[in-house]
Amino acid sequence: VALVETVLPHMPRLPLGSSEGLAAVAHTRHKLLPPGPVKLTDLARMKLALPTNRFGLRQLFDTAAEERGLKIQPYMEIDALPMAVTILARAPVCTVLPPSAVEREIASGVLIAHPIVDPVISRRLFVIYSGERTLSEPERSLVNTLRKKLSEPRGVD
Repeated sequence: VALVETVLPHMPRLPLGSSEGLAAVAHTRHKLLPPGPVKLTDLARMKLALPTNRFGLRQLFDTAAEERGLKIQPYMEIDALPMAVTILARAPVCTVLPPSAVEREIASGVLIAHPIVDPVISRRLFVIYSGERTLSEPERSLVNTLRKKLSEPRGVD
């Protein structure tokens, strides 16, 4: 089994019931955006540090841009979250993430998340698995546990 953020039509999938809007995330020291939500058209003009297009988040972001006739040209591509957070501290760039990915940094005031609106871009999580067999009991238990945990209210530890 694998957890994915995009629908793969050739793979059996189970939705985990988790959906979260994406946000433009930046380091607070750079003051790149005014407080509050940001439009996708505004992000298309900014320096963005994005994951490569192998990642579901990038695919969601690029698809939303294409549907609005926008061309996203990332300033840099980074596939590792810790590296992206480090780059945000050092350079005046934004990235696009679900806020839960950096909730501690947001809560501590190091990073700020601006929800993306017009359009809202949401990621959904799925479990995919081989269609050549059914899920085992431990795998079903894992899916049920993930569904339960993902439906619980989130808090910062």
